[in-house]
Amino acid sequence: FQHKTFNAKTKSEAFIVCDSMLKRIKRMFACILAWLLFFYTTLYPFCLRHESVNYFLQQTFHRGAAICTIQKDGVKYLDEWVDYNFAIGFEKIYIYDNSDNFELRKWYEGRSRNADQIDIKHFPGEARQQESIGDCGKAIKRKRSHSWIAFIDIDEFIVFKESPKKYHNIMDLLDTVSPSAGGLAINWEYFSFNNQTKYEPKPVTKRFQSRGNPEEGRDNHVKTIARTSKFASQGNTPHYVLYTDGAESVDTSGNYLHEEPWFNPKLTTDVVVLQHFYTKSIEEFQLRCARGRADIAKQNVLTVPLYCMNKTEIMTQLPEAKDRVFDDSAWQVLKESLPEVYAKYDGEDMI
Repeated sequence: FQHKTFNAKTKSEAFIVCDSMLKRIKRMFACILAWLLFFYTTLYPFCLRHESVNYFLQQTFHRGAAICTIQKDGVKYLDEWVDYNFAIGFEKIYIYDNSDNFELRKWYEGRSRNADQIDIKHFPGEARQQESIGDCGKAIKRKRSHSWIAFIDIDEFIVFKESPKKYHNIMDLLDTVSPSAGGLAINWEYFSFNNQTKYEPKPVTKRFQSRGNPEEGRDNHVKTIARTSKFASQGNTPHYVLYTDGAESVDTSGNYLHEEPWFNPKLTTDVVVLQHFYTKSIEEFQLRCARGRADIAKQNVLTVPLYCMNKTEIMTQLPEAKDRVFDDSAWQVLKESLPEVYAKYDGEDMI
């Protein structure tokens, strides 16, 4: 090998070249950082507000809708609720089990229908509903496994209205939501005791088919089906979530929920509602009261409703609406989707 020496002049030139290259590299990184700063502070938020760009971003998520829910002591209601939601087009259900002993494990092992479309997670502890919403939503967003996430409880059923029905599948409805909206807000519609005092081992949507009239049966509260690409985190209540870049929920009439995203005083129920079987029978409501709520710790509840353990007080505090409306919409969907499982309950009425 030939040995080569460098004199002072050669070394000086080499240092100049290296210094020049380092300056160029620094300038290049400075340009990259400036571009990234501009993109995330100016261009990216602008793009998110543009419907065509929103549509493109949404396409990077698998098209489909999932449900995130949390339950405790509700195993006897789960089969019906799960079957119903698969019947209207949800493709995956994530259930957080808030029980101490992971009671869902046995239920899941004995479940034959759609078992591969159900995920269960043990999630014990007090007041963890909002936390479960954040955990579930962020996990789905990371995986990009569903384009929509509904955050509803196991006593709530999404029901399409109108006659004849315009929608039969949840994705057909969600496809109509503006790409700039963070999600769809759906108003409650209440079903009460229906003069039933005891639990019966029959589907809830079969047992309770009488709700309040439009003036008494609807509620300002909403629940949310969030666009996964815009999901940021849970809100302060289970009724809404936070979105990226200031996005907001919208109802089916195009009204945005600006100030209070957990309320929709316009009571938009002409296209879709969330039928809420809140009380069920008096016996079941007493058990519900004793169990407490999943979003409030027991030590934070200032007053325990006295009517929880007394039938007379229950009827005084929560009287039936005066003018009842017969509504078996949810039951008909369930029965038609799995007649081999549910049609027999109609037959029992004839015995």
